Amino acid sequence: MTIDKGQANTRERVLSSDWNRQTELGNRAISEALSASVSGYARETGILGDTSFLVTPLNGTMKSAIAPGLALYYDSTQVYPKSTMVWVESREVREVTHPVADALARWDVVEMQPGELISSTQPRDQFDPLTGTFTVVNMTKEIKSYPTFQVRSGTPSASPAVPAGTPGWIPLAYVQVLGAAVTVDQTKIVHCRPLLGSRQIDREGYSTSALANVYAVDVKGGGVEWPGGDIDNGALVNSMEGRFAGHHHKFRLTKTCPIKIATMNWDGGGLPAVNSVVYFYAVPAPYPSGYDANLAKRELWTPDPDNLYGDNGGYYDSNFQHGCLIVASTSEPDLTHPAGPSTGTGALQHEFFADAGLVPSTRSQWVYIGAAFYDNATTEVVEQRVVGRWVAPSRKTGAVFQTLLPIAAPTVFNMWSGFTGADFTLPVTARRLSMQVFARLGAEDALFIEMEDDWTGGGAVGQDGAIYFTMYNPDPVNVQNESRIFEVTVNATGELNVQEATVIGVVNTGRFVARAYRDAVLEIR
Repeated sequence: MTIDKGQANTRERVLSSDWNRQTELGNRAISEALSASVSGYARETGILGDTSFLVTPLNGTMKSAIAPGLALYYDSTQVYPKSTMVWVESREVREVTHPVADALARWDVVEMQPGELISSTQPRDQFDPLTGTFTVVNMTKEIKSYPTFQVRSGTPSASPAVPAGTPGWIPLAYVQVLGAAVTVDQTKIVHCRPLLGSRQIDREGYSTSALANVYAVDVKGGGVEWPGGDIDNGALVNSMEGRFAGHHHKFRLTKTCPIKIATMNWDGGGLPAVNSVVYFYAVPAPYPSGYDANLAKRELWTPDPDNLYGDNGGYYDSNFQHGCLIVASTSEPDLTHPAGPSTGTGALQHEFFADAGLVPSTRSQWVYIGAAFYDNATTEVVEQRVVGRWVAPSRKTGAVFQTLLPIAAPTVFNMWSGFTGADFTLPVTARRLSMQVFARLGAEDALFIEMEDDWTGGGAVGQDGAIYFTMYNPDPVNVQNESRIFEVTVNATGELNVQEATVIGVVNTGRFVARAYRDAVLEIR
């Protein structure tokens, strides 16, 4: 068998339409094969190649240059033998002109759509059926792909946003035109092309395309450190990378990337209103409303960090962050998947992507970075250190137990919610804990404790696998402090079960304390 083709038969008088149809069949085969290799049956519109249609503002002018490139454009109106995947190619540098500047700054979007241009006309003999003779006529002999480019301006503002999308167009870049400017600035650009690329096939031959539309894949790294209390003082501990669901390209966060909490990156806008565990996520860049739904997922990068957030948000830095936004949320991650996606629909308060209101974002697309604790009273984040896989907050959550002694029946202590009045809470990712039992024992007094964690299982007192302690104060006169450090794995709701606790004498103070934890999502990456 072969690809679709025309056929000229022996002694047949072939028509020009036959030859043209043959050309269309050949073009269709190329477009279909290329589309299948990059997007399968998704049939996405997008750019091929890392430098294709790259936009560069031209300093000293009001123009931007557009590099040569190749793209595929989905057009459902095309009828066989034409392909619905339209070939878009430019073999030369093209330029667009930005409108005259306004009094306030604005964002312009540079867009593209397919187009054609007659590239060759030549004289040919053409038969005239009325006269029965041939006449020399200048005819179209070659037609080339020649995409159309345009510039659309957003609303001028002190905090300008990008313009809404338009159907049928492919966004390439946003260029900021400053108030009263007479020239564009080469650094005032945000690249946002929809990118296509080869879909992976694993060793067993199973296409990852289906999985890529569920959760992010190939996720590595992460973890958040907070050396000081300021809400803009966090940093990424280990470099991160991965591929968002449905994306052809990876996002990247470099080690020491700034991690902050600000009104612009808080899920829902504003700041937390109460003490909260805060979960940080890498989030794919949204499209403004108006563009076709079949656009491939977009890139997001800029040479100037201020382009995306200015002085208001501040957590973006182009030296550390590519292809994603960073969002803070109280929405918990899924502990069973390396991506750590959340659930429901988030809302991005983002002046760059919307003139007003919130931009919806599907949380199942998000990728978990790490967690911290926000203190509403001080508007600070609790200091925490990361050593290897361990996260150690400066504040410790725990529970007082001496008033419960003796504990004769199994008693549950929750290490996530802590105890009444606690001003610090562990994240739900804290499944494996470094714990401490602290007791202040009277003279020659002793404390015995038996407990079960999630690895021990349930059962009777004295079972194998349980955790046992005996703390003894041998001093015949003085009160003495005693402690033990051990590891536990809490259950899916953060609970630790004390089977039995007895005392000889007096326990003046007794607490269970979570010293540090291993992040359950980061553990499985």
